[in-house]
Amino acid sequence: ARLKADVRTGEKMKRDMALVREILFYVEAQPAGKPIQEVKTSCDDINTLAEHLSIMREAGLLDGKVYGDADQGWGFMINRLTWEGHDFLTTVKNDKVWKKVLAKIKEMGTDFTLDIVKDLAKSYLKQEIGMPGKADMQVIL
Repeated sequence: ARLKADVRTGEKMKRDMALVREILFYVEAQPAGKPIQEVKTSCDDINTLAEHLSIMREAGLLDGKVYGDADQGWGFMINRLTWEGHDFLTTVKNDKVWKKVLAKIKEMGTDFTLDIVKDLAKSYLKQEIGMPGKADMQVIL
Protein backbone atom coordinates (compact mmCIF):
# COMPACT_ATOMS: atom_id res chain seq x y z
CA ALA A 1 0.00 0.00 0.00
CA ARG A 2 1.28 3.44 -0.88
CA LEU A 3 0.91 6.20 1.65
CA LYS A 4 0.43 9.72 0.31
CA ALA A 5 2.13 12.63 1.98
CA ASP A 6 1.12 16.23 2.30
CA VAL A 7 4.08 17.97 0.67
CA ARG A 8 2.86 21.47 1.46
CA THR A 9 4.79 21.66 4.75
CA GLY A 10 8.15 22.03 3.00
CA GLU A 11 10.00 20.80 6.09
CA LYS A 12 13.65 19.87 5.67
CA MET A 13 14.76 16.32 6.26
CA LYS A 14 16.69 16.09 9.49
CA ARG A 15 17.75 12.81 11.02
CA ASP A 16 15.95 12.18 14.29
CA MET A 17 17.73 9.61 16.47
CA ALA A 18 14.68 9.30 18.75
CA LEU A 19 12.60 8.28 15.72
CA VAL A 20 15.32 5.83 14.65
CA ARG A 21 15.17 4.26 18.11
CA GLU A 22 11.35 4.17 18.04
CA ILE A 23 11.32 2.45 14.63
CA LEU A 24 13.84 -0.15 15.82
CA PHE A 25 11.69 -0.90 18.87
CA TYR A 26 8.62 -1.30 16.64
CA VAL A 27 10.33 -3.62 14.15
CA GLU A 28 11.87 -5.73 16.92
CA ALA A 29 8.43 -6.26 18.47
CA GLN A 30 6.92 -7.70 15.26
CA PRO A 31 6.61 -11.45 14.59
CA ALA A 32 9.68 -12.97 12.94
CA GLY A 33 9.41 -13.94 9.29
CA LYS A 34 6.52 -11.62 8.43
CA PRO A 35 7.33 -8.56 6.30
CA ILE A 36 6.18 -5.27 7.83
CA GLN A 37 4.32 -2.88 5.53
CA GLU A 38 3.06 -0.49 8.18
CA VAL A 39 5.22 1.13 10.84
CA LYS A 40 3.40 2.73 13.75
CA THR A 41 5.32 5.52 15.44
CA SER A 42 4.69 8.91 16.97
CA CYS A 43 5.78 10.47 13.65
CA ASP A 44 2.76 11.82 11.79
CA ASP A 45 4.63 12.86 8.63
CA ILE A 46 4.94 10.02 6.12
CA ASN A 47 7.79 11.78 4.27
CA THR A 48 9.86 11.89 7.45
CA LEU A 49 9.03 8.27 8.29
CA ALA A 50 9.86 7.06 4.77
CA GLU A 51 13.14 9.00 4.71
CA HIS A 52 14.12 7.55 8.07
CA LEU A 53 13.30 4.02 6.95
CA SER A 54 15.38 4.63 3.82
CA ILE A 55 18.45 5.98 5.62
CA MET A 56 18.17 3.25 8.27
CA ARG A 57 18.25 0.67 5.47
CA GLU A 58 21.27 2.46 3.94
CA ALA A 59 23.00 2.41 7.35
CA GLY A 60 22.46 -1.33 7.61
CA LEU A 61 20.00 -1.19 10.51
CA LEU A 62 17.05 -2.64 8.57
CA ASP A 63 16.62 -5.16 5.80
CA GLY A 64 13.84 -4.16 3.42
CA LYS A 65 12.75 -1.78 0.69
CA VAL A 66 11.42 1.75 0.58
CA TYR A 67 9.90 2.92 -2.69
CA GLY A 68 7.97 5.84 -4.08
CA ASP A 69 8.14 9.53 -3.36
CA ALA A 70 6.18 12.37 -1.79
CA ASP A 71 4.20 13.00 -4.99
CA GLN A 72 3.26 9.41 -5.86
CA GLY A 73 3.09 8.06 -2.33
CA TRP A 74 5.40 5.92 -0.26
CA GLY A 75 5.53 2.18 0.17
CA PHE A 76 7.84 0.02 2.18
CA MET A 77 8.42 -3.53 3.24
CA ILE A 78 10.68 -4.16 6.20
CA ASN A 79 11.85 -7.77 6.49
CA ARG A 80 13.79 -7.57 9.75
CA LEU A 81 16.40 -5.82 11.84
CA THR A 82 19.93 -6.60 10.74
CA TRP A 83 22.65 -7.67 13.16
CA GLU A 84 23.80 -4.03 13.24
CA GLY A 85 20.22 -2.92 13.92
CA HIS A 86 19.94 -5.29 16.86
CA ASP A 87 23.33 -4.15 18.20
CA PHE A 88 22.39 -0.47 17.95
CA LEU A 89 19.02 -1.06 19.61
CA THR A 90 20.69 -3.01 22.41
CA THR A 91 22.98 -0.07 23.15
CA VAL A 92 20.12 2.48 23.28
CA LYS A 93 17.36 0.29 24.75
CA ASN A 94 17.93 1.28 28.40
CA ASP A 95 15.91 4.46 29.06
CA LYS A 96 18.43 5.82 31.57
CA VAL A 97 21.25 5.40 29.06
CA TRP A 98 19.13 6.91 26.27
CA LYS A 99 18.31 9.98 28.37
CA LYS A 100 22.03 10.52 28.99
CA VAL A 101 22.73 10.27 25.25
CA LEU A 102 19.99 12.79 24.47
CA ALA A 103 21.26 15.13 27.17
CA LYS A 104 24.78 15.00 25.71
CA ILE A 105 23.47 15.71 22.21
CA LYS A 106 21.49 18.67 23.55
CA GLU A 107 24.48 19.90 25.56
CA MET A 108 26.72 19.83 22.49
CA GLY A 109 24.08 21.56 20.37
CA THR A 110 24.79 19.47 17.29
CA ASP A 111 23.84 16.21 15.66
CA PHE A 112 25.98 13.14 16.19
CA THR A 113 26.72 10.36 13.73
CA LEU A 114 25.18 6.95 14.26
CA ASP A 115 28.57 5.58 15.31
CA ILE A 116 29.10 8.31 17.89
CA VAL A 117 25.61 7.83 19.32
CA LYS A 118 26.28 4.10 19.54
CA ASP A 119 29.71 4.61 21.15
CA LEU A 120 28.31 7.13 23.60
CA ALA A 121 25.45 4.79 24.51
CA LYS A 122 27.92 1.91 24.94
CA SER A 123 29.98 4.04 27.29
CA TYR A 124 26.95 4.96 29.39
CA LEU A 125 25.70 1.36 29.31
CA LYS A 126 29.07 0.13 30.56
CA GLN A 127 28.89 2.65 33.42
CA GLU A 128 25.34 1.50 34.18
CA ILE A 129 26.34 -2.16 34.50
CA GLY A 130 29.63 -1.42 36.28
CA MET A 131 31.83 -2.57 33.42
CA PRO A 132 35.26 -0.94 33.36
CA GLY A 133 36.06 1.54 30.59
CA LYS A 134 39.16 1.41 28.37
CA ALA A 135 41.36 3.23 30.90
CA ASP A 136 40.25 0.82 33.64
CA MET A 137 40.83 -2.17 31.36
CA GLN A 138 44.44 -1.12 30.70
CA VAL A 139 45.09 -1.11 34.45
CA ILE A 140 43.49 -4.57 34.79
CA LEU A 141 45.56 -5.97 31.89
